[in-house]
Amino acid sequence: MAAGPQPSHVRRHRTPPRSLAAFFRLVTTSLLFLCGGALVAVSFEGALRLVFGVAGFAGYVLFFARALRELVLPRVLIEGGPRPGGEVQKGSFPRKTGEADGNHVLAAAVLAAVFTLVESPSLAQEPAPETTTAPSPAGPGVQLHGFVDVYAAWNPNQPSDRDSFQPGTGTTAQKANEFGLNLSALDLSLDANPVGFHVVGVAGTGTDVVHASELHPNNVRYVYQASVSYRLRVGRGVLFELGIQPSHIGYEGFFSKDNWNYTRGWMGEFSPYYQTGLKVATSFDDHWSGQLWLLNGWQSVEDNNGGKSFGTQVAYAKDALGVTVNTFFGPELNDDSSHWRSFVDFVGTLKISSNVLLATSLDLGEQRRPALPPARWEGVSLWVRTLLSSSSSSFLSLRAEVFHDPDAAVSPLPQTLFGTTLTFETRPHPQLVLKLEGRYDRSTADGFGGPYGPLTKRDQLLFVLGAVATF
Repeated sequence: MAAGPQPSHVRRHRTPPRSLAAFFRLVTTSLLFLCGGALVAVSFEGALRLVFGVAGFAGYVLFFARALRELVLPRVLIEGGPRPGGEVQKGSFPRKTGEADGNHVLAAAVLAAVFTLVESPSLAQEPAPETTTAPSPAGPGVQLHGFVDVYAAWNPNQPSDRDSFQPGTGTTAQKANEFGLNLSALDLSLDANPVGFHVVGVAGTGTDVVHASELHPNNVRYVYQASVSYRLRVGRGVLFELGIQPSHIGYEGFFSKDNWNYTRGWMGEFSPYYQTGLKVATSFDDHWSGQLWLLNGWQSVEDNNGGKSFGTQVAYAKDALGVTVNTFFGPELNDDSSHWRSFVDFVGTLKISSNVLLATSLDLGEQRRPALPPARWEGVSLWVRTLLSSSSSSFLSLRAEVFHDPDAAVSPLPQTLFGTTLTFETRPHPQLVLKLEGRYDRSTADGFGGPYGPLTKRDQLLFVLGAVATF
């Protein structure tokens, strides 16, 4: 979910190209230290691995911190007196990153830790929800898959605009009291061996919602993923992937067939489903994995300012337990590269028995703002999934969640949201997924539509029947 448009009284002064060139040279040097130290370290054991890892870490932090200190960020000139939504005084706010605070150096240390302190069994993978979808056959050559996801939804609130969710959300079952095409997708891919690609074309109400905050949404309306990849055969392998890719953040993905519930929770709706940039993923042993991301921004194909964002992932999986920590740091306000967004996402999964699975997710975020205190938000979700019948592949899944956004940092209005969702899922055929769902949501503000206009009610009950056919 990208930040909204900036008022017309905000103007941006571009950074001189010379400063950007110096910045990228220093960043390149820092990454050489980081990757070089990590790749050398994996060839050794014990003390030597620690020495090389620490050396790469130290070189990365030194050069990355220097790059941030040297970069003169784009200047934002705010004209006029106080504006709606906050007291803003006339003036300009140019600054160097190093003059602000130590957050960027801390971010550099977090990014470095992914490659120097983590180890993992699989490339570019986080613990994923258990699904009943049959795995695609592995093999050489180009793979073609796809699905069609349709639904019928009934909302007793009878919203006048037929939207069952808040503005900017509703990537599943968005329209109330009608049949709809949620999503159709064609997935064309080639495994990186060593070069590969992945293209996913989409259509439906889901993609219309997810791309709505783009600068030019029609340019990418039918694209969910378009990336090229290269696998470097060093150690257990290092995967480089560049382009539009699924986000590393969150437990629930964009495709409803892969989630335990049909509709997605508020934590998923208010965090990225996709992102654009470079991903570097590697593995060291059978339990730990790590990713490093350089991004245009928070769910955006086109960058909305002159800065770049960074993301990391550290994942652990062993036996019945899975833990993932995802981070995101970067400037996300339109035409403003000085005020950063910081975000941490924790995901945990636990297999209680062969029939019962648990999952939980915790989000903590902060958005710096000009002339205003930082806006913060938090969210927590808990899922329980039970196998009812192995012969018919039937499941019952319960989700409970709380999302607190008192400053409207990422949601459309200041509020706290409470939600609970119960989903019955069955698979009468390996290529057909049926989900019957009941969902209740309540907001501390008028956050839902009714017969007398949008955002006139504080709670909502929704019933959905979803059907997904795959090939």
